[in-house]
Amino acid sequence: GGKDRGKRIPCPIDPSHLIFESAISKHVLVCPAAKQKEEAEGRSYYKEGVNCGGFGATNNLDEINVTNLDNLNDFERANQLAFAVL
Repeated sequence: GGKDRGKRIPCPIDPSHLIFESAISKHVLVCPAAKQKEEAEGRSYYKEGVNCGGFGATNNLDEINVTNLDNLNDFERANQLAFAVL
């Protein structure tokens, strides 16, 4: 059989697809959703957070301790790992 590439987790950029946790650092550099986001952010009329809805606190990934990933759900874990490599 093929080599075991580990657990599949949601992509931190676009959770509609799954990636291998062992390949997250490479994936975030080539993810099509990241390229689309980068293109959108380059447009003069783009403003992040507009139409995101709701009030109150937002998730602040900077406050998550990278050494304590065991308590995070898969999506939070994927986000933290992605930001750790960027």
